[in-house]
Amino acid sequence: LDIALVASKLAKARWRRAGRKEVAGVLDAAAAHLVQAKAVGKMTPYDTSMLMHAFAKCAHHHAPLMNHVAGEVAPRAASFNPFALSMTVWAYATLKCTHGELFSAAAQEGARQVGNFQPAGLSLTVWAFATVQHVAPELFERCLGEAVTQIGQFNSQNLANTVWAYA
Repeated sequence: LDIALVASKLAKARWRRAGRKEVAGVLDAAAAHLVQAKAVGKMTPYDTSMLMHAFAKCAHHHAPLMNHVAGEVAPRAASFNPFALSMTVWAYATLKCTHGELFSAAAQEGARQVGNFQPAGLSLTVWAFATVQHVAPELFERCLGEAVTQIGQFNSQNLANTVWAYA
């Protein structure tokens, strides 16, 4: 069973066909299983980021899962591509969950990979860091340089997120 895919599908269909309590129950059961089985360490970076994206889209903060994922992601942040990094920190920020170890590892890796970010990932990353107020000067400096380089590719949402993060 691909729990990340199930959670993602629930997020896309959330509240349309199932009630909020039913979706929350499924997400809680999935989260408990993932934590108990220590399954996140076996997931790909993409699946991990999409799992967290799904929980964020459903506005479902499951503290044990958030702590477990952060503990698994931080030491292997180098295996996350810019998309997976940006989706993961976006999810944490959306759920108002600041996890210092995760954000520090993501800041270091994001700064290293900044030239590979697409405009959306770049803007979501700086938005996430600003939202949780995690100070990452090197990341912000490099992201600003990259944003200037890519500014012609930014849509209005990318621009708004980026400007807000630097305000």
